[in-house]
Amino acid sequence: QLIEIGPQELDRYLRFRTDQVEATARRRWQRGERCHAIAHGDAIVHCAWSATGIAWVDFLRCRLVLPHDVVYSFDAVTAAAYQRQGHSGTRAHYVTGLYGALGCSRVWSATLPENPAALRFQQRLGARPIGQLRRWPWNVGWIDRSLPSS
Repeated sequence: QLIEIGPQELDRYLRFRTDQVEATARRRWQRGERCHAIAHGDAIVHCAWSATGIAWVDFLRCRLVLPHDVVYSFDAVTAAAYQRQGHSGTRAHYVTGLYGALGCSRVWSATLPENPAALRFQQRLGARPIGQLRRWPWNVGWIDRSLPSS
């Protein structure tokens, strides 16, 4: 069953995402980010977040300014016992249609090179690399960098 997880289901989300803290999920919802999940009975077995406009990239600790026609998909996790059963693809297909109806024609994601399973999944979906996200230190601190819109 494909569902959207909102703040009212925080406990259910945290039972699945034991690596997350409540504040992280609450900040994401406050920024307008959305969490879509696959549930098996009462348990969440897969979920991922999505954002439009400006997205926060946790592992780079920076903002990503998105073109108007882009949805950023991130932090996808599948329970070990449910991997390789198509849950990521089901959720990705749904989210692509949902945001497509809102005018987004492209989906971006940032994947660490150390995650070959995610890279293979994205290749199967037809994804292609468009660039690398990096942070540059300047004398005034860190600056944000966005990818080209084409």
